[in-house]
Amino acid sequence: MTTPPPDPRWHQPTSPPVLYPPPATPPAPQGQGPRILGMSLAVFGAVLGALVLFCCGGPIALLVFGGVLSGIDEATSAEPQVRVISCEIDNEGALPSADVQWEIHNPGGREENWTVTIVVLDAQGRQVGNTFDGAFGIDAGATVVSDVTVFLDSATGETCDISVDS
Repeated sequence: MTTPPPDPRWHQPTSPPVLYPPPATPPAPQGQGPRILGMSLAVFGAVLGALVLFCCGGPIALLVFGGVLSGIDEATSAEPQVRVISCEIDNEGALPSADVQWEIHNPGGREENWTVTIVVLDAQGRQVGNTFDGAFGIDAGATVVSDVTVFLDSATGETCDISVDS
């Protein structure tokens, strides 16, 4: 016994029913205006204002407050007194150099840290060598002496000079 072939009327694909006319979009409830990111304009404005105040107002307040504090801080600190004690320049040999002894005095009322630049100049005042050195943890009223060697670019060094960087 064989089964009859299926009736093609029963196996045709069907599509969902089409509704005419299509359903309308419901109107916005009364009392609600335009929305941005799901928030009313008033809420969006408040969030944006708080964000601007937090991002911009905080750093500005820190800068102003920090500037006031640094003004107070600078009033209690003083510029150090620095000088070259000795400058022995060796222009002979394969590597010209200068052995420099220098001192720094802290006239302020608290412990300080400074860096200095030591420069060796030729007879025309041109720089022929330089180096950096530091004086850290200098107590108020204290004087510190340090030694450093400066290697020269040319064997024409004549004088040494020193300046405070920070």
